[in-house]
Amino acid sequence: MSLIELQGAVNVRDLGGFVAAEGRRLTAGRLFRADALHKLTDGDVDVLAGLGLRTVVDFRSPREITGAGPDRLPAGVDRIELPIAGGNITATLGATVGEFSSGKPDLGGGRAAEVMRTINRQFITEPEYRAAFARTLHLIADPDRDPLLFHCTAGKDRTGWMAAIVLTALGVPHDDVLADYLATNDYVWPSYQAWITRGAESGEIEDPDAMRELLYQDPSYIGSAFTAVETTYGTFDRFLTDGLDFGPADLERLRNVLLE
Repeated sequence: MSLIELQGAVNVRDLGGFVAAEGRRLTAGRLFRADALHKLTDGDVDVLAGLGLRTVVDFRSPREITGAGPDRLPAGVDRIELPIAGGNITATLGATVGEFSSGKPDLGGGRAAEVMRTINRQFITEPEYRAAFARTLHLIADPDRDPLLFHCTAGKDRTGWMAAIVLTALGVPHDDVLADYLATNDYVWPSYQAWITRGAESGEIEDPDAMRELLYQDPSYIGSAFTAVETTYGTFDRFLTDGLDFGPADLERLRNVLLE
């Protein structure tokens, strides 16, 4: 897990270095995961240019992009929008407000964590989400598209599951896949924690524990996604073929693009 240090983004990582099936290793400089890139400085853009990026996949919703701003990217990079509403915490909370007479979602008592597990299950069960992940996987396997970077807002849930799909498909051990997923806490959580502390002190955040569950990656969140794969498809291989339309020939191309 090689962090790309930037001023305007904190969770940009090179996925190179993981050991996959048959002892082959992911080549550095081919595949990157990230948080949003709209705050990049000119210097940050130069750093990305040095990576030779050809393709960026943005999982943010149109509303997220409008509110925050488009990615700042080097000239010539092909940016592809594949919006996945699940994982957008603001939208998720907005959708739950109507279920409560108070007008505010009650996320205490572990309910916030269950919201996150539900979101991760939906990455598998919702056809439109699954289609976006499938399209991204096919792009990653296209040698004319790499180096490729995919991202959402925090590089946390949508990006985390996409990374898990690729790494698992390549045969990276599950413990390493989970370590990559949880590493987001190292980079993103400090700013979230400071924001929660300020909000609790000002009274804007009534339940800091619930907010922490929404923003801190827990193994059970991605675990619910893998459980949904098993429940719906039986095996991860069947999820690739039947859920993502990613067959053996596609998998061979993915290996040829990414593995040394």
